[in-house]
Amino acid sequence: MPVIPSQDSYLKVPIVKEDQALPVAIAPIPDSSINQLIAQFSKEFSFVLAISEEDKLKAYMLRHEVFIKELGYHMSTVEGRALEVDEYDASAAQCILIHNETGVTAGCFRIVSPYSIDGLAKSHLPVEQHGHEGISHSTLHPEMMPRNRICEASRLAISWQFRHQLKEPSEEISKGLAKGCPAIRLILPSLFLAAYSLAELLGNSHLYAMMSPTLPRLLKKSGFNFIKLGDTIEFHGRRNVFYINRDLADSGMQNDFTPLHQHIYQQLASQITCYLSGKGTDIA
Repeated sequence: MPVIPSQDSYLKVPIVKEDQALPVAIAPIPDSSINQLIAQFSKEFSFVLAISEEDKLKAYMLRHEVFIKELGYHMSTVEGRALEVDEYDASAAQCILIHNETGVTAGCFRIVSPYSIDGLAKSHLPVEQHGHEGISHSTLHPEMMPRNRICEASRLAISWQFRHQLKEPSEEISKGLAKGCPAIRLILPSLFLAAYSLAELLGNSHLYAMMSPTLPRLLKKSGFNFIKLGDTIEFHGRRNVFYINRDLADSGMQNDFTPLHQHIYQQLASQITCYLSGKGTDIA
């Protein structure tokens, strides 16, 4: 069973330098090379919906590696195992990014809705529980939206091996990567493209996320026009609650990242029927 910290324990976590868990190489990508990078990324990496227990464990292990072991966050764990799991995971849709050549889990995220996938268990989004003080927007508050059309992208993590690959190449990953593999620079935007795509495939129109203040500015270069919903709060560092919907995403996606978005969407769409059939659910 997960060992979940008390609500008060989150207030005792030392504040860490924000964006430590982001890739070193997040500099702007020259327009002239983006198509080449997308082609290489599509060959080197694959998004996998975590349907099997084995794939779910890959996400939980990576989260433990990044959030607990590396960054020292006080988060929920499974006793006796290097897994980070909380009360939302049982009903969340988990997704992992796999490096095809080595099989290493390069990244992960989850999509949480207020209802379990079978539509029975009702709950709040994590952002409503832990970030409510950072939501003051009068019309975009989760409570103002249809509960069956909202979701949250959370627990986004990128393996240390890939975040530091361009700065300090690891022997294990380097052996399986094309020379230098500059496509690693697309891991972060690809995870958000995948999160948005999966949210849409699951029938959700309104996506929320709690992020460091600087991250949406960086992601805007990839076409994400997030709206900040309130003041900055302290939750594992400085965080803001952000919102995006289809109109905002579509207006931003008309750029060089469109082919990457389409590739990721199609890759996840090919798996969604199997995922939902395993849950006994159809999206209306």
